[in-house]
Amino acid sequence: MSTAPELLSEGRYRIERVLGVGGMSVVLLAFDNRMHVQRAIKLLHKRYAKSPQVRERFENEAYAQARLRHPNILMVHDVVDDDVGVYLVMELAEGGSLADRVKQQGPLSPREAAQVGITMCRALGVAHAEGVVHRDIKPENVLVDKHGTLKVADFGIARVVDRHGNLTQTGMVMGTWAYMPPEQRESARQVDGRADIYALGATLFYLLTGKQPTALHNPETHGREYVDFPEALARAIQKATRLYPEDRYQSCEELARDLEEMLGELGTERLADFQPPQAPPDTLAPADEDLSTFLHRDHDAAETLAPFLEPVNLANLAPADGAGTAVPGTAVQGGRTPSLYLPPPARSQPPLAAPASTAPAATDPAAAVAPAAAPAAPAPSTATIPPAAQTLPPGPAPARSGVSGSQLLIFVLGVLVAVIAIAVLLPRLVNPPAAPRPAGDAQAAAEEELLSRLVALNAARAAEEAQGQVRWLRPDYQHPGA
Repeated sequence: MSTAPELLSEGRYRIERVLGVGGMSVVLLAFDNRMHVQRAIKLLHKRYAKSPQVRERFENEAYAQARLRHPNILMVHDVVDDDVGVYLVMELAEGGSLADRVKQQGPLSPREAAQVGITMCRALGVAHAEGVVHRDIKPENVLVDKHGTLKVADFGIARVVDRHGNLTQTGMVMGTWAYMPPEQRESARQVDGRADIYALGATLFYLLTGKQPTALHNPETHGREYVDFPEALARAIQKATRLYPEDRYQSCEELARDLEEMLGELGTERLADFQPPQAPPDTLAPADEDLSTFLHRDHDAAETLAPFLEPVNLANLAPADGAGTAVPGTAVQGGRTPSLYLPPPARSQPPLAAPASTAPAATDPAAAVAPAAAPAAPAPSTATIPPAAQTLPPGPAPARSGVSGSQLLIFVLGVLVAVIAIAVLLPRLVNPPAAPRPAGDAQAAAEEELLSRLVALNAARAAEEAQGQVRWLRPDYQHPGA
């Protein structure tokens, strides 16, 4: 009887396939049997689920996003801790991230980037008004749903100010270096919304150039970094990424207002040339790679996904080589889901769309952003894994990295032997013993000792005689022989 669960949370969510694997979690596509909609489930890796700090980060992400209501903020519906693990139930964004869009279709035009910036300003403005500072704004954390609507996601390391003014900070990673303002690189504890404004400016730079931002706060780099930028857009990004927070935009509303004013003057041509990728990005596994092969490379993913698969011998799996790899699954067999589905065939992604806002209609930039169409991608393989491949065959386990128990014991014993040797030899080295006399010198030594005794005896007698002479000189002294 198979133990692979098809349902989570007492049968409410039916797992359909793996959407991706990150360094700390697996994202699954699930169907909500109660609401009859698809959801994304973010399942924490087993070994991280044992860490109170990481579990608190998950709860912080749910709390931060649940208190925010905006069409451009990804909704978190629930956080669950059960026998399967710790996981978040989230709104599904089928279109990937802005980083994926740039890698696959190239940089955005100045007008498209400005529209994205306005949309993100509105979302972050709502978060800041509720006392939430994201602290990890970057293209990878801005998702796109099937309608092209942007969704700010991953509030896992957000700084949340509660109604009593207390600060709650969680997470092991305090942001992404390329998008972090200088003050956050020193300490993430006291940053405010202006840190998100810096990260938003850095994100716009990436969307326009396809290059990771580096030291945008340094004016000496502006001459080479902003070549061919529209002057107004360059000024806005430079102001958003200034060194000192007080020199930047003081609110997202200020940045949005400047972007709205220049929107009509911005062009629709890319600033940088783009060559379509010849192969899937390195962060994606080949479409024809089966799940068993992938699990051999990523032990964390194998352990986390084990409840959803047929019995797998995890001892034969090699430790993870890295993180951030999307996992293809396998096709349905025999009317049951013994393993996970393959991803659906690639299709053209919807254009980005800005949501409705409270801004006046005359300045509303809600027009859809239409990036250049990507070249048609080949459909992934739909071949199923043979039954023999679903359960990994027994065999010698691949060499594991790290230190074994026997190696550790040998190391400890070696250290003890070295300490004992030092304790014995060090006194001898500091105070070496006197060299023994040769056998022929025994008589000379005896004579020497006798001479020393005679000298001492003569010295004592001379002292007594001198004392007696002194006593004779005293008038009140009566000599015994007198």
